[in-house]
Amino acid sequence: MAAAYSSTPLSSVLRALFGKAPYFGGTTFGFQGDWRRHVFMAAAAQAAMQKGRPVHILEIGSWVGSSALTWAQTLRQFAVAGSSITCVDLWAPFTTTGDIAKGGIYAEFNELAKTEVPYELFRHNTQSISGAVALHVHRGQSRDILPTLKKGAYDLVYVDASHYYEDVLEDLKHAAPLVRDGGIFCGDDLELQVGEVDLAQVRAKISEDYTHDPKTGRGFHPGVALACHEFFGRRIPCTIGFWYLEKSAGGYVDPTLINRSIVVPGHFTAEMQAACRTFLGR
Repeated sequence: MAAAYSSTPLSSVLRALFGKAPYFGGTTFGFQGDWRRHVFMAAAAQAAMQKGRPVHILEIGSWVGSSALTWAQTLRQFAVAGSSITCVDLWAPFTTTGDIAKGGIYAEFNELAKTEVPYELFRHNTQSISGAVALHVHRGQSRDILPTLKKGAYDLVYVDASHYYEDVLEDLKHAAPLVRDGGIFCGDDLELQVGEVDLAQVRAKISEDYTHDPKTGRGFHPGVALACHEFFGRRIPCTIGFWYLEKSAGGYVDPTLINRSIVVPGHFTAEMQAACRTFLGR
């Protein structure tokens, strides 16, 4: 007689495999882009802090939780109790058929996104966010969720969801009113800006997630480049793909992230932490 097996929840499997330790390995795409950007994300969070007041961060695009852990570590270290992180993500496929047809990481990412693994990994990886830092999670389309959030309620809003032009532009439009005056509006994957790469080249590749500038050979996300160009109307401060602005009553000003305390994420591998310190000259 064949043995009968009960279905074990994925959350229980993750606990059995990794205990309370976060997991970003395998083909989970746990660290996307240039992960050294996290040290500048932590600096931006410090720039958003007001003395004696809790800090509230909104993250649009969370995937399996790496960036959420960086925010949490920074808040625990520098912010007062009562601070919070709000994560918004669809945790479902969004890659275009054109990119999927390329195969490789696009096909792998899309297949993974069809499962509950990314969402359950996010829950597993962020289980340590508790106590002095509250975690709020909204699952769904950002264009549906963001309009329901309170305007001006967040000290920092971070945009890192879909890279496709229309999606990025929608996120920028809906996210901007949520940043308080004096707060930080920032995001990821702006490797090249219009001006560094020809606008016609950006528009020609707008249906692609990622491409290369034919003149320099540098890789960039054309949708992010065009959306930021159209929304802000100018070149904006950016370090290795991480862009950041301070919101003011009259628009946006360029903040400085220098002279902030350095935060090297504790969930990074030893090699990644060493690479961050080398990059910073520490």
